Amino acid sequence: MSHLVEIESLCKHYPLGRRLFHKSEVVRAVEDVSLTIPTGQNLGLVGESGCGKSTLGRTVLRLTEPTSGLIRIDGVDVTALRGRELTAFRRHAQMIFQDPYGSLNPRMTVRQTLTEPLRIHGLCPDLPSEQHRVEELVTQVGLPESSLDRYPHEFSGGQRQRIVIARALAVDPKLVVADEPVSALDVSIQAQIVNLLRDVQEKKRLTYLFISHDLKVVQHLCDHVAVMYLGRIVERATTEALFSQPLHPYTQALLAAIPRPPDAPSLLDEKTHAVQLSYRPRALLLGGDPPSLLSPPTGCAFHPRCRRYEESGRPAICRQERPPLVTISVGKPGTPPSQVACHLQKLGQPE
Repeated sequence: MSHLVEIESLCKHYPLGRRLFHKSEVVRAVEDVSLTIPTGQNLGLVGESGCGKSTLGRTVLRLTEPTSGLIRIDGVDVTALRGRELTAFRRHAQMIFQDPYGSLNPRMTVRQTLTEPLRIHGLCPDLPSEQHRVEELVTQVGLPESSLDRYPHEFSGGQRQRIVIARALAVDPKLVVADEPVSALDVSIQAQIVNLLRDVQEKKRLTYLFISHDLKVVQHLCDHVAVMYLGRIVERATTEALFSQPLHPYTQALLAAIPRPPDAPSLLDEKTHAVQLSYRPRALLLGGDPPSLLSPPTGCAFHPRCRRYEESGRPAICRQERPPLVTISVGKPGTPPSQVACHLQKLGQPE
């Protein structure tokens, strides 16, 4: 299987500079992340707010410069691109931003917004073909052609997000990074936008890096899921494997927090702690806040909040050594293996 996106040991650090009576400090927003996304498939990136998801997405597209590491998209080393080469690369990788109200120029009509990327990349040879392409785009995202000469303030949040999606699709990209594209929308509108993204992906064979904290949306849209905690990937699996048999205690806690109807039966097997879809056992809910990126815990960054660490007698290895991502086979034979960074999972401790 070919991979459109290959990320190796990617880091993004923000130095804060030296302050009086303090050493120079560095915020390690993304630390040693390695990921791949197969061509035509979707990778969901999930985790708590502040864990580095958006920074990773922006860094992949070179909207934020990486500190170190390799980003290869369709075989091209993106980190080495400069000037015109970087501008040309933008055509193949686009971004859908989280805020549909702040990501559109309020002084530009929809027509101007969609025409701009076409002219930058020279995709339409004349005015009639440009006009046809713009009309095609608004129709594709479910907006009437009469909306082309209106301004962003005349649209609802869901309609604005459709315009943002149309702008991203205007240049026929291969990769789309969607950064929380439905979090600012009403629930009913969220479903429409997610279905739109799915339909467009199937028609154009797009590849998505879908950043979200809404696990139900990720489950519906994505083929693979990567779980991020404090700037690092702690678990990577197929969507089916992650939702049926998550391996990392942090992933289990995230799934436990998915809302479910009050009268829905608990799907947790208390004897084996087997993780089922859509469960919410109180024992797995996280306590405390994520540690500061300025001074992360030693060893496994999750150990101060880890239920498994407490139940296992607080093993020293969790406090002293950072766990590497290891490959573990789960599910039926032939199912792609999962990756998890957990000392206790590696040592065969029960979940």
